[in-house]
Amino acid sequence: MLATLWKVPPVTRVQLSLIILPARQSISWEDLRVKVFFTSNLCKPLKDHEILRLAKSGIHHLNVSMDTLQEELFPVLRKGGKLKIFRENLDKLVAAFKETPNAPELRYITMAYKSN
Repeated sequence: MLATLWKVPPVTRVQLSLIILPARQSISWEDLRVKVFFTSNLCKPLKDHEILRLAKSGIHHLNVSMDTLQEELFPVLRKGGKLKIFRENLDKLVAAFKETPNAPELRYITMAYKSN
Protein backbone atom coordinates (compact mmCIF):
# COMPACT_ATOMS: atom_id res chain seq x y z
CA MET A 1 0.00 0.00 0.00
CA LEU A 2 2.81 2.45 0.80
CA ALA A 3 4.42 1.68 -2.55
CA THR A 4 1.14 2.72 -4.20
CA LEU A 5 0.87 5.91 -2.16
CA TRP A 6 4.45 6.93 -2.93
CA LYS A 7 4.20 5.78 -6.57
CA VAL A 8 7.15 3.44 -6.09
CA PRO A 9 7.04 0.14 -7.96
CA PRO A 10 7.07 -3.05 -5.87
CA VAL A 11 10.45 -4.65 -5.21
CA THR A 12 11.28 -7.54 -7.51
CA ARG A 13 13.04 -10.71 -6.37
CA VAL A 14 16.32 -9.57 -7.96
CA GLN A 15 16.11 -6.13 -6.38
CA LEU A 16 15.33 -7.66 -3.00
CA SER A 17 18.37 -9.93 -3.09
CA LEU A 18 20.58 -6.96 -4.04
CA ILE A 19 19.19 -4.96 -1.11
CA ILE A 20 19.50 -7.70 1.51
CA LEU A 21 23.17 -8.67 1.21
CA PRO A 22 24.70 -5.17 1.18
CA ALA A 23 22.45 -4.15 4.07
CA ARG A 24 23.57 -7.17 6.04
CA GLN A 25 27.19 -6.07 5.69
CA SER A 26 26.55 -2.54 6.97
CA ILE A 27 23.98 -3.27 9.70
CA SER A 28 24.41 -5.74 12.49
CA TRP A 29 22.78 -9.13 11.88
CA GLU A 30 20.59 -8.79 14.97
CA ASP A 31 19.27 -5.38 13.88
CA LEU A 32 18.30 -6.81 10.52
CA ARG A 33 16.50 -9.84 11.89
CA VAL A 34 14.32 -7.64 14.08
CA LYS A 35 13.34 -5.18 11.33
CA VAL A 36 13.20 -6.86 7.92
CA PHE A 37 10.56 -9.16 6.45
CA PHE A 38 8.59 -9.44 3.26
CA THR A 39 5.58 -11.22 1.81
CA SER A 40 5.36 -13.47 -1.25
CA ASN A 41 2.66 -15.50 -2.95
CA LEU A 42 5.35 -17.87 -4.31
CA CYS A 43 3.62 -18.00 -7.71
CA LYS A 44 6.71 -17.33 -9.81
CA PRO A 45 9.20 -20.20 -10.05
CA LEU A 46 12.13 -19.62 -7.70
CA LYS A 47 15.58 -20.83 -8.69
CA ASP A 48 17.65 -22.78 -6.18
CA HIS A 49 20.14 -19.92 -5.76
CA GLU A 50 17.28 -17.51 -4.97
CA ILE A 51 15.97 -19.84 -2.28
CA LEU A 52 19.43 -20.29 -0.79
CA ARG A 53 19.92 -16.53 -0.78
CA LEU A 54 16.65 -16.08 1.09
CA ALA A 55 17.63 -18.77 3.59
CA LYS A 56 20.93 -17.00 4.31
CA SER A 57 19.58 -13.46 4.06
CA GLY A 58 19.27 -12.67 7.76
CA ILE A 59 15.75 -11.29 7.38
CA HIS A 60 13.43 -11.92 10.31
CA HIS A 61 10.65 -13.73 8.50
CA LEU A 62 8.98 -14.42 5.21
CA ASN A 63 5.21 -14.19 5.01
CA VAL A 64 3.72 -16.68 2.56
CA SER A 65 0.30 -15.78 1.18
CA MET A 66 -1.66 -19.02 1.08
CA ASP A 67 -4.88 -18.46 -0.84
CA THR A 68 -6.04 -22.07 -1.09
CA LEU A 69 -4.67 -25.57 -1.58
CA GLN A 70 -7.48 -26.56 -3.95
CA GLU A 71 -6.10 -27.10 -7.47
CA GLU A 72 -9.14 -25.74 -9.34
CA LEU A 73 -9.61 -22.71 -7.08
CA PHE A 74 -5.98 -21.57 -6.86
CA PRO A 75 -5.83 -19.81 -10.29
CA VAL A 76 -9.17 -18.14 -9.58
CA LEU A 77 -8.05 -16.62 -6.27
CA ARG A 78 -4.46 -15.98 -7.40
CA LYS A 79 -4.84 -14.67 -10.96
CA GLY A 80 -2.88 -16.94 -13.27
CA GLY A 81 -1.27 -18.72 -10.34
CA LYS A 82 -0.46 -22.42 -10.45
CA LEU A 83 -0.72 -24.49 -7.31
CA LYS A 84 2.06 -26.80 -8.55
CA ILE A 85 4.56 -23.90 -8.69
CA PHE A 86 3.42 -22.62 -5.28
CA ARG A 87 3.91 -26.05 -3.69
CA GLU A 88 7.30 -26.61 -5.36
CA ASN A 89 8.54 -23.23 -4.11
CA LEU A 90 7.17 -23.82 -0.63
CA ASP A 91 8.71 -27.31 -0.39
CA LYS A 92 12.10 -25.97 -1.50
CA LEU A 93 11.89 -23.04 0.94
CA VAL A 94 10.98 -25.25 3.88
CA ALA A 95 13.84 -27.65 3.11
CA ALA A 96 16.41 -24.87 2.68
CA PHE A 97 15.26 -23.02 5.79
CA LYS A 98 15.50 -26.22 7.88
CA GLU A 99 19.10 -26.78 6.77
CA THR A 100 20.27 -23.18 7.21
CA PRO A 101 21.23 -21.90 10.67
CA ASN A 102 19.38 -18.71 11.60
CA ALA A 103 17.14 -18.92 8.55
CA PRO A 104 14.09 -16.65 8.54
CA GLU A 105 10.85 -17.82 10.10
CA LEU A 106 8.13 -18.83 7.67
CA ARG A 107 4.73 -17.35 8.47
CA TYR A 108 1.56 -18.12 6.60
CA ILE A 109 -1.13 -15.60 5.74
CA THR A 110 -4.58 -16.72 4.69
CA MET A 111 -8.06 -15.31 4.58
CA ALA A 112 -11.19 -17.37 5.09
CA TYR A 113 -13.83 -16.79 2.42
CA LYS A 114 -16.69 -18.89 1.19
CA SER A 115 -14.75 -19.39 -2.05
CA ASN A 116 -11.65 -20.92 -0.45
